[in-house]
Amino acid sequence: MIARYSTDDVRAWIDTLDRGEPEQPRLGWGESYDRLHDTLLYARRIRRYCAIPAILIAAGVIILFHGHVWDFDDIRNLFGTELCMVMLLHFALTKVFPVLAREDRVQTLLRYYGATDVPHEHEALQ
Repeated sequence: MIARYSTDDVRAWIDTLDRGEPEQPRLGWGESYDRLHDTLLYARRIRRYCAIPAILIAAGVIILFHGHVWDFDDIRNLFGTELCMVMLLHFALTKVFPVLAREDRVQTLLRYYGATDVPHEHEALQ
């Protein structure tokens, strides 16, 4: 299990990697790299595990409270609720895992330092 790190920790690790170069000795930037790498992969895994249950819960709520006949309004409400649930999940996870709030910057830095197992999310889905 990964410990929960604060926004200040993530910011400090990013600053360390911004000031360093991959050609420099790993002693200066290695710990920041390792922490960001592990934290980002863990947070992404949690996000993947939470996405499907959140969508199913939202669908279940709509199905539970819909009328006897399905019409366009019910389907529109279903997609609206799904969208709200995904946005709420994203908001909650960025508060719990600050590395997700700066995910693009972190994955770019990790790739610059040589990480090959940190693809952009849309690349990972292909």
